[in-house]
Amino acid sequence: MKTIYFRDFVIRLWSRKKQVIALVIVFSVIFGYIGYTKANKTASEEQLKEIEEYEAAIKEYDNLILELEDSIEIAQEQVDNQEKYCDNSIYLKLDAQNIQVAELQYAIQTTNNVGFILNSFVAYINEGSLRSQLSKVYLAVPEEYLKEIITCSTNGNILNITIMHYDKEEALKISQFLAENLEKQQTQIKQIQGEFEMKKLDEVQYSKADISVLNTQNQALNNLRTYKNTLSDLNKKLIDQKNARKYYIENNEPEAMELENPIKEAIKFMIFGGIFAIVLLLVVMSLRNIISGDLKAKEELLAANIAVLGSWKERVGYAPLLEQSIMDIRIFADLNQCTKIIMNCLSDDELIRKVIEDYKKSLKEYNIEVLCYFPSEKNMELLKQMIDVGNCILVAEVGKNTYTQIEEQVQLCEKFGVSMWGSIVVG
Repeated sequence: MKTIYFRDFVIRLWSRKKQVIALVIVFSVIFGYIGYTKANKTASEEQLKEIEEYEAAIKEYDNLILELEDSIEIAQEQVDNQEKYCDNSIYLKLDAQNIQVAELQYAIQTTNNVGFILNSFVAYINEGSLRSQLSKVYLAVPEEYLKEIITCSTNGNILNITIMHYDKEEALKISQFLAENLEKQQTQIKQIQGEFEMKKLDEVQYSKADISVLNTQNQALNNLRTYKNTLSDLNKKLIDQKNARKYYIENNEPEAMELENPIKEAIKFMIFGGIFAIVLLLVVMSLRNIISGDLKAKEELLAANIAVLGSWKERVGYAPLLEQSIMDIRIFADLNQCTKIIMNCLSDDELIRKVIEDYKKSLKEYNIEVLCYFPSEKNMELLKQMIDVGNCILVAEVGKNTYTQIEEQVQLCEKFGVSMWGSIVVG
């Protein structure tokens, strides 16, 4: 009958939660003090100096690693930007031996300052909205790539515009766009610089070879290779630096570094102390359960083949409901054709008496009389009465009645032929 139920342990712990919490606090404080004392060791001056030098070296490693990570981020950005430029630049796609060129030439006639007028056109081409407008029309090519292939210069009152491309039709298309927009821009420039006349002198298209273009293209590709090599070197240095830091820690960490932070160690020990207190309680309760003969739960009666007709617990009440328990007892009474039932109580405190009164009132409604057999009243007359009735229901209280008492009553019933229908468990 001595079966251990963890659920009952939890219930009993919860029923004594104030005492459990107090015990956990006591053990936590004791263990916390032990942990604080253990960790609160004073290092020698030599050890402190060794620790200081070690931490300074680690900090230097960390600073170098941080600098390398920043440098890698910058180098990666350079590589990404240069790769994007090399992949998308129209200038880098030019064939240095067969560059398609379109040129426009205009003359400015005015009585005003011709230099100011020409500068306004140059600013419009180089820094104004012309390239932005062309970028939207010209397949959304970014402005920076158009700047490389469109150049302009002035000579006296002459404005020269040159467009380079690897495709003849595209060069002419850009040339036509520039011509149309320069005509439109005249109105705005006249409002600022005064009246002038702009005349197209020439519009030509031809192909040429230019070694400087090839040199510029090679320089851009060389820059990309340089950036990639730099990035690779930085990544290698970062790996080497991290490995060096790890090696330094493994081979140079001072023994004094093992000294724990007293506060952190105290907290760890306090947690351990709280867990230890709960485990200790469970162990003590387990031992008590094994050693003591007290009834711990209704499941122990079930394990002994004694039916449980009903149970009552504080804060829970009857489980199953009292009405269901009464119904089971009525079935037994009908089967045995009896109108009297003996409640064989193993204890007689107020709790037991309260439960018995509930059963008495409920069974009285069905003309079933309940006779109680309390320990303080047990005598030969009561025993004879139980034998005459021929049945009984065992009433036991958890934590107060023992296995020995239960076994004695079972044997007593067997000896005198009394039918034990089952039991009611209280507590």
